[in-house]
Amino acid sequence: MNSLLQRSSEKVIQKAFQTEDYLAKWYRKSAKRFRPYDFGISFLFEALSEEEENKKQELLTLVNQIAGVEVGKISDKNNLFISHQIAFEGSNSKHFFVVDKTMAVTILNKALESKYATQHFYKKCSLSELHPSLRMFYERLSLFEKQHAQVLEESNERFQADHELRSWRSLYGISNGL
Repeated sequence: MNSLLQRSSEKVIQKAFQTEDYLAKWYRKSAKRFRPYDFGISFLFEALSEEEENKKQELLTLVNQIAGVEVGKISDKNNLFISHQIAFEGSNSKHFFVVDKTMAVTILNKALESKYATQHFYKKCSLSELHPSLRMFYERLSLFEKQHAQVLEESNERFQADHELRSWRSLYGISNGL
């Protein structure tokens, strides 16, 4: 990158790009995993995946406008946030698709952790970034991540309440019509 962006900014931009890229893929995979179990959660993860792709493209455009170059990629092993996510991927159940409430809640909680970690990352970036356009961009991303976390929390609560109601109805033989 050229002198308009400091060396530290370049590393942060690369980390942000890698993080958005990884999360877009993770949410898309999670959407596929949820599809047969809960279409609403699947739809939410698909929307989150599209948001991550849009943020990634917006970052590329912004950096291109500022410095006239594209963002290079860094290896996944150099990104601690991504390494944490990959460790989670390796600990998944034997099943690809979500098959029970425990698996569903585990994935929803991991999505929430990712949103909180990403929000914290962008907040730190906004506080240390010297370039005004990048600082505003990071502030906006931090706010987006906070809003997404709230949506995930509400979806998780709604999912668990719906699941408990279905379990209760099943236990007592109550049909959905009553």
